[in-house]
Amino acid sequence: MMTRIASVALLLALSAGAHAQQPQGPLRLTAPAEVEDAKALNAGIDGISGKVTACVERGGEPDGCMCREAAAIAALKRGYEAALAKHPAWRGRILHFSNAENTRSWNINMPGLERAFPDCR
Repeated sequence: MMTRIASVALLLALSAGAHAQQPQGPLRLTAPAEVEDAKALNAGIDGISGKVTACVERGGEPDGCMCREAAAIAALKRGYEAALAKHPAWRGRILHFSNAENTRSWNINMPGLERAFPDCR
């Protein structure tokens, strides 16, 4: 079973606004194909984060709430691995991307996400 620290770490890592300082700085994505791939990954993060947060707000234990979403987390992990296979430069980086109108932007903390996948056995 996952520890409370691990579940809190996952919630933080899955947050679309997760920030961390890196010597290289964020990797700004501008190519449309890269932005679309990052948006797809971010949608998975948002979906899981919203479900787990709602469960905890209803009084659920963080560990249980995380593990109830095991199938969604497994799908996100597959998407994460596929994104890294397609974009190896994303490994260990914070991704920054904007919508086409440049009116909204997002960050994905790839190192935090990599460390945050729970083991719900």
